[in-house]
Amino acid sequence: MLKQGKIFWLWTGLLILALASPLAGQETGTKIKVVVENASIRLKPTLDSEAIEENVVVGTIYTSDKKVGEWYEIKFESKLGLALLGYINEMYVEAVGEAAPTPPEAKLPEVKQPEVKQPERPPRPEVPTFGNPKMEIFIGAGMGFGSFLNEGTNYVQSWTLNFVNGFEEGQIRHKLNNPFSLGLSFSYFLNEGLGLRLRLDPNLGQKISGGKSLYSADYSWGGGAGSDQAEWGVSGSLSVTPLSLNLVYKIPAGMFTPYVSAGLSYFLASFKADTTVGWAWAWGPNVYDYTPIPASIDEKLNGLGFNLGAGFDFHLGPGLAVAVDATYFLVGKKNDLSWYVAPNQDYYFNFYTNNYVTFDPGYAQGFSDRLGKVQVSLSFFKILVGLKLFL
Repeated sequence: MLKQGKIFWLWTGLLILALASPLAGQETGTKIKVVVENASIRLKPTLDSEAIEENVVVGTIYTSDKKVGEWYEIKFESKLGLALLGYINEMYVEAVGEAAPTPPEAKLPEVKQPEVKQPERPPRPEVPTFGNPKMEIFIGAGMGFGSFLNEGTNYVQSWTLNFVNGFEEGQIRHKLNNPFSLGLSFSYFLNEGLGLRLRLDPNLGQKISGGKSLYSADYSWGGGAGSDQAEWGVSGSLSVTPLSLNLVYKIPAGMFTPYVSAGLSYFLASFKADTTVGWAWAWGPNVYDYTPIPASIDEKLNGLGFNLGAGFDFHLGPGLAVAVDATYFLVGKKNDLSWYVAPNQDYYFNFYTNNYVTFDPGYAQGFSDRLGKVQVSLSFFKILVGLKLFL
């Protein structure tokens, strides 16, 4: 009995293996057939993934070993002959029966990557230039501003003559108006930004306006007194023309080009002024008078200084720009000028016109010193607007 039982179980195992052997050779993949036109196979199981095969022919059959959600994972041969792995949505296919044998794994052909050449970096775009930056000519006009003169001077004198006591007092007041100014310059640039500039800056029409010379004299003696008063104008002008050699640096920025400049200036300058002052005399009680004395200044004030400036060019075209320039011209010291009273001349009195006085050189110099100094400054600020030409 035991032997027969062993034989029974042996044949039963062989029968099971025989029945199971066909299943062992089958693959677990699912055959699917494309049933919708314009189907796409995508790189990943999402609708927004890249399509790696489009317009799959209706009726094409694939084998899928795996399904991710509503996507079948398939291996297929692309139109270029490459074995690829992709995903197709279940709405494009339908199952077509038993699982088909799994095809052998396709070996992708080795694709030799072509040598990638680094693209040459494109040249940096150049800032457009307007005209030749080597040479520039500027012609402009504007105004100058500054305190060119002190406000004026005072003179006072007391004396006793022929038993008459005298007291004289005078004021000389003067002010220069702001000048109309011109500007001319020629620039040569050593490179794109740095250049040399030669410029001339004449100031025009700088005259004394509203100047006055006031004089009064008071006389007194035992039992009596008297006085004289007079007023005269003050005229004159200041001429200042700096000639400068500068370094200039500009920053090209297309149509708008700012710049700064600095350098030495030689000032060609002169000052002229004319007025009248009073001088009193008494012959005795109740006999007194004054004489008008002309006084003048005529001085050359040439000297060395420097300047600092800035501005910008607004280009209108390749060879033309509107330029705005602001510059401060500076001279270190101020000029103290004395009024000149001519010696050895006959100065006639105002009322007693037959009488006169003559100043010898020493007295004329002393009288001039008594009138005080006119302080003249050549430092000023100017603004110009003009045209700049590029050659």
